[in-house]
Amino acid sequence: MRLYLVLLQRPDSTQRAFARINDDPRIASCIVEPAQRRLRFLAPESLGEALVERIYQEGDLVWCSRHALEIPPEVA
Repeated sequence: MRLYLVLLQRPDSTQRAFARINDDPRIASCIVEPAQRRLRFLAPESLGEALVERIYQEGDLVWCSRHALEIPPEVA
Protein backbone atom coordinates (compact mmCIF):
# COMPACT_ATOMS: atom_id res chain seq x y z
CA MET A 1 0.00 0.00 0.00
CA ARG A 2 1.02 3.56 -0.61
CA LEU A 3 -0.11 6.89 0.72
CA TYR A 4 -0.48 9.44 -2.08
CA LEU A 5 -0.50 13.19 -1.50
CA VAL A 6 -1.72 15.00 -4.60
CA LEU A 7 -1.84 18.76 -5.22
CA LEU A 8 -4.12 19.91 -8.04
CA GLN A 9 -4.36 23.12 -10.09
CA ARG A 10 -7.95 24.23 -9.49
CA PRO A 11 -10.82 23.54 -7.09
CA ASP A 12 -12.87 21.91 -9.85
CA SER A 13 -9.91 19.61 -10.60
CA THR A 14 -9.89 18.62 -6.95
CA GLN A 15 -13.60 17.76 -6.98
CA ARG A 16 -13.30 15.64 -10.15
CA ALA A 17 -10.24 13.78 -8.87
CA PHE A 18 -11.87 13.14 -5.50
CA ALA A 19 -15.00 11.72 -7.13
CA ARG A 20 -12.93 9.41 -9.34
CA ILE A 21 -10.69 8.20 -6.51
CA ASN A 22 -13.41 7.90 -3.88
CA ASP A 23 -15.68 5.88 -6.20
CA ASP A 24 -13.12 3.08 -6.60
CA PRO A 25 -13.82 0.31 -4.06
CA ARG A 26 -10.12 -0.65 -3.97
CA ILE A 27 -9.21 2.69 -2.35
CA ALA A 28 -8.65 2.13 1.36
CA SER A 29 -9.13 5.77 2.36
CA CYS A 30 -9.45 9.18 0.70
CA ILE A 31 -9.42 12.67 2.21
CA VAL A 32 -9.96 15.92 0.33
CA GLU A 33 -8.77 19.36 1.45
CA PRO A 34 -10.63 21.65 -1.00
CA ALA A 35 -9.14 24.97 0.11
CA GLN A 36 -5.62 23.62 -0.40
CA ARG A 37 -6.59 21.70 -3.60
CA ARG A 38 -5.08 18.59 -2.01
CA LEU A 39 -6.04 14.92 -1.90
CA ARG A 40 -4.62 12.18 0.27
CA PHE A 41 -5.46 8.59 -0.47
CA LEU A 42 -4.33 5.10 0.45
CA ALA A 43 -4.23 2.56 -2.36
CA PRO A 44 -2.35 -0.42 -3.74
CA GLU A 45 0.65 0.83 -5.73
CA SER A 46 -0.57 -0.22 -9.19
CA LEU A 47 -3.98 1.41 -8.67
CA GLY A 48 -2.56 4.58 -7.15
CA GLU A 49 -0.05 5.03 -9.96
CA ALA A 50 -2.80 4.57 -12.58
CA LEU A 51 -4.98 7.19 -10.88
CA VAL A 52 -2.13 9.69 -10.58
CA GLU A 53 -1.18 9.11 -14.24
CA ARG A 54 -4.77 9.80 -15.31
CA ILE A 55 -4.87 13.04 -13.32
CA TYR A 56 -1.53 14.02 -14.87
CA GLN A 57 -2.76 13.30 -18.40
CA GLU A 58 -5.80 15.51 -17.81
CA GLY A 59 -3.40 18.37 -17.01
CA ASP A 60 -4.59 18.85 -13.43
CA LEU A 61 -1.59 17.56 -11.46
CA VAL A 62 0.75 20.07 -9.82
CA TRP A 63 2.60 17.76 -7.44
CA CYS A 64 2.43 14.22 -6.04
CA SER A 65 4.35 12.43 -3.32
CA ARG A 66 4.21 8.72 -2.62
CA HIS A 67 4.93 7.03 0.70
CA ALA A 68 5.18 3.26 1.01
CA LEU A 69 3.30 1.77 3.96
CA GLU A 70 3.67 -1.67 5.39
CA ILE A 71 0.44 -2.85 6.97
CA PRO A 72 0.64 -5.95 9.15
CA PRO A 73 -1.50 -8.83 7.78
CA GLU A 74 -3.66 -8.93 10.91
CA VAL A 75 -4.68 -5.29 10.30
CA ALA A 76 -5.24 -5.45 6.54
